[in-house]
Amino acid sequence: MIPMLLKAYSGKTTLVKNLLRNYLKLGGLAMVFDRHGEYVEDFNAVVLDPENTRINLLEHDGNPESHAKILSEVFAMAWPDEFGPLVSHVFRRMYLKYVRKDER
Repeated sequence: MIPMLLKAYSGKTTLVKNLLRNYLKLGGLAMVFDRHGEYVEDFNAVVLDPENTRINLLEHDGNPESHAKILSEVFAMAWPDEFGPLVSHVFRRMYLKYVRKDER
């Protein structure tokens, strides 16, 4: 996660687009939350309507262990001070317990 905290018209979008292009050329994957539609024309984008889009973070694709790890990494990036190794471990165990309970 790269927060861009600069004043208006300082080149944030141009910088992020260039970083994103280079990252994608290297084979990376990216998700951009673009409230203003500035990335749609330059990238192969999936546009989600915030009024009609719901994402179930607990739903997995058949591999709950992998999904728990990914969720844990995303939460750690979003809240690095609060979501350290211990909380991550507890989260993964509780998520797997919850998912396996629902699969019975």
